[in-house]
Amino acid sequence: MKNNVSFHICTQSETPAIVDFLMEIGPELKLSERQTAAEMVDLLFAQGGVVAGYATQDGAEKMVAMMGFFWGDPHKDFANKHIGFVYVAAIAKAWRHTGVFRGLMVEVSRIFMAHDVQEVRFHAEEANVYTNMLYSKIAQPLNKEKNRRGITCILYGTSVANAVAY
Repeated sequence: MKNNVSFHICTQSETPAIVDFLMEIGPELKLSERQTAAEMVDLLFAQGGVVAGYATQDGAEKMVAMMGFFWGDPHKDFANKHIGFVYVAAIAKAWRHTGVFRGLMVEVSRIFMAHDVQEVRFHAEEANVYTNMLYSKIAQPLNKEKNRRGITCILYGTSVANAVAY
């Protein structure tokens, strides 16, 4: 059953699995080099965290989704710790439209609430229809800007309470 996914906060020991997962769907994320993915995950652990969704497939746990976030705004050198910034969300194709994104948001929102984060922001690549559709259900577009890798994105924002209500 596709909704049988468990979510947890990752530790740095899971870095290889997270990098493997990001590379698995790398082209969609504009990731072509493992080193770039590894640097992204290192930065997530240095400035925030990662939540992953695992499903049991063929008797083994397999990562099927992840969401990496920062404490603060990466465009402002991670200032404004009342902002939780979702830097990357990735869901394996077979698990999209199954509620997995909602599960990731619930877990990340719980973490944000526990750390008194008031606002959540998301980047969606301007040309990515699916991600923009997901984020527009939760938040309002704030502006367009380039992400850390120079890709034009739409920046969305909402209160953590609104994200939880979603």
